[in-house]
Amino acid sequence: MKGAFNKALISEGKSKIRLSRKSTLLLYFLILLFGGCKKDKEEKKSFEIGTVTDIENNVYRTIKIGEQWWMAENLRVKTFRNGNPISQHQTSDTWQESTSSYCLYDNN
Repeated sequence: MKGAFNKALISEGKSKIRLSRKSTLLLYFLILLFGGCKKDKEEKKSFEIGTVTDIENNVYRTIKIGEQWWMAENLRVKTFRNGNPISQHQTSDTWQESTSSYCLYDNN
């Protein structure tokens, strides 16, 4: 079968198309790419959603990614677990002196 890849014949109804070696190889590649190996099992991206409640009864949305649970929003709690208030600072001077406090973006 000398020159089997030089010219291949493909039947389409009554007409025949002659393909060059490059075209034949390209056709084989496309068949393998789109019609060849398929995954037995499609991977599904799944996640779980839930909620968590803080000491002040604020409810926060959560999401499980992989094996870890993440909060989907920022904390709104204003007191520590023991009831002591968390101080709010609006200037960098008082912020730097504090060991536990919160601030709002642009002090809004």
